[in-house]
Amino acid sequence: MPEQERHIGRARTRLATHELVFRLRDPSFRSYMLMEDTNSVSPRELLRLSTDLAGSAHAHPLIQYAAGWAAAGAALHRDRLSAQVTHQFPIEERQGALVTASRMWMDAEGSFRDAGAAAASEPEVAADFLGFELRASQAVAYLPLMRLVANWFTGVELPEGQITTAIQQSKESLVALATRIVGLPSKDKYSNMSKSGMYSELLSGLLPLSDPAHQVVVLPASVQQDNNPNEDLRADLIAVSTGLHHPDGFIQVTADPDIKKGKTKRRLYVRAYKDLVLSPNQRPYHTLRAFLDRENGSLENLDISIKLDDLSRELSGRMYQFARGY
Repeated sequence: MPEQERHIGRARTRLATHELVFRLRDPSFRSYMLMEDTNSVSPRELLRLSTDLAGSAHAHPLIQYAAGWAAAGAALHRDRLSAQVTHQFPIEERQGALVTASRMWMDAEGSFRDAGAAAASEPEVAADFLGFELRASQAVAYLPLMRLVANWFTGVELPEGQITTAIQQSKESLVALATRIVGLPSKDKYSNMSKSGMYSELLSGLLPLSDPAHQVVVLPASVQQDNNPNEDLRADLIAVSTGLHHPDGFIQVTADPDIKKGKTKRRLYVRAYKDLVLSPNQRPYHTLRAFLDRENGSLENLDISIKLDDLSRELSGRMYQFARGY
């Protein structure tokens, strides 16, 4: 895919979201999407906002999706200035918020699918709905890790066996999602761009989760943070250290191979066409296909398997060091 199309694909999805923020006349939705930092809002305020969003009559699928993320934001809330808020929002309430988020995401996933089918005569619109549908599916796949991190952010440590189980559960769900995306038919350039963006995001989560050292776990950023009005707070993923105190950091996946590492100190850049490829002439798609072949036992090339291990170890190590230093 030409360099320009890769950038257009990402920009088009973000533009579609911003257009909807202003076109959908739901004050709760606009309030949520235009927040700069959801961690400055209390967990219970986020839950109330989630309820308001979910209660919108005939809500657009994106509002359903945002409602799920507002609930998840309450579950994953981290107050970096005071431990008091953390203890006032115990793990039982956080886990309940994730149950709510899961239900909303699954509802939104079906609504996006239906809306995409209804817009089949408008390929660009249908591709936007496909992109949102896949991201709703991705959020559901990460739920085991969200439950794990919710415990950590409440000060609850879990046995290593439970950590390994959560990682494996999310990894299996992400592998299933990646297999589904790779198998989707190539309808047009718009749907292809929606799929292309997911290849890189899925790899950026799957590779660190496949590192036996388990230095970090990865979560998707919320729809609000993915479209944050403050560029320094914008992210695609969140890396959380499995070590003491579980520091975390923002991850941005970019198609720009020459992006300046120091553009902002608040996030780590994963360069899709440098950090996620097996050789300079390949694309993230090829890495993902090789990864899936190895997962289903059909990868026979030992050199490629070793390269996949190297990518996992390198990306996991970078995320771990960044999270610790942020």
